[in-house]
Amino acid sequence: MDGGAGNDTIHGSVKADSIDGGAGTGDTYTTSTTQIAANIEGAGTGTSTGIVINLGSTALTNANVLATSSKNLSGTKTTVESGQVAYMFDASLNTNSAVVDTLSNIENITLAGNGVNYVVGSDSANVVTGGTGSDIINVGKGDDTINVDVAANVTTADLYTGGAGDDEIKVTADSDATGAVFDDMTGIETITAVAAGNATIKITLTSTAASTQAFTIDATALTGGTAAMTFVASDAEVDGALTIKGSAGDDTITAGDGTATITGGAGDDGITLDGDAIIKFSGLTAATNGADTIATFNTGDIYNFADVLTSGSISNTTSGTAITLPTAAALAVEATSIPVATNTVILAEVANTADIDTAADIVTALTNTGVMDALDFAASATSILVVGGADDDTTHYIYGITN
Repeated sequence: MDGGAGNDTIHGSVKADSIDGGAGTGDTYTTSTTQIAANIEGAGTGTSTGIVINLGSTALTNANVLATSSKNLSGTKTTVESGQVAYMFDASLNTNSAVVDTLSNIENITLAGNGVNYVVGSDSANVVTGGTGSDIINVGKGDDTINVDVAANVTTADLYTGGAGDDEIKVTADSDATGAVFDDMTGIETITAVAAGNATIKITLTSTAASTQAFTIDATALTGGTAAMTFVASDAEVDGALTIKGSAGDDTITAGDGTATITGGAGDDGITLDGDAIIKFSGLTAATNGADTIATFNTGDIYNFADVLTSGSISNTTSGTAITLPTAAALAVEATSIPVATNTVILAEVANTADIDTAADIVTALTNTGVMDALDFAASATSILVVGGADDDTTHYIYGITN
């Protein structure tokens, strides 16, 4: 079969097919559920339990297939050559079918869903769409995309591996309580959450051995209604640098013990830190940033207000790396007058947390006779107030101030 010019979708089936995608650059081979069945090529030819598709330039041996998928080729087939599609079986028996499809000029793969599927990509850009079975996908070189459909499809039985190039996994929100569990994933740069109305998504990273793989988790497309992300990287073996971009909803983010750069976005986000982190704030209002709660803040963590202030400095008196906080008594005296310029951050501590733990309290605290009456924000100022209470050294509050 020759697909000719254009981007074709060609469906596989039983028997030995020769398929040429032709001159297009987006030709797709789609597997069929009929390729995983008993007596796959007739009586006595075995029960296929999976398919291996090799778009790579190197042949796959039976030992490689077994080690990667825990499945076997036919006992009469020792390799899956470049451009071949072969059956996999629970046992390597000579009676099992060695029939193959032969592919050329195929860039993309879509898996029908059932069984164990092992896909090796080419050196060009591939788009591989997974199914509901156990998928082992190694996209190889090129800027590749793996579409896994809904989050519930992804379990620890799936294995995704990237290569040279910028590789991305797209996973669709489905409000599943367990969500997508990406285990032992390497070579993939980005996991992107795909919106589905108001559906939420849960994404978990795990690893059986220490992993310094860096990932970007991007949920910015989730903007509808109650759509939000829960992200978990608390596995002790997940040690790589994470860049986490939250949704417009109320996200729950648990970072790993590697470094993390986290932008919660709009919504009231709950963020739990472990390793050193940079928290990037996206606005001064509830609509642009929400009211976030950050737990286990460490001495190496950083608040980044670059997207809020057009420039930046500390309003407090500083000497080297030391920052001097005004005393609670001085803060409460209007005549003290502590000027706060625009695009600056002021750090303060009052006597009692109860006086500053809500936005309404801050309004009261900054008015005449308030506990921070001394702070004088410049006209039309855009500033950041970081404040805590002397009665609770474990909690502080960050407010955007527009005057």
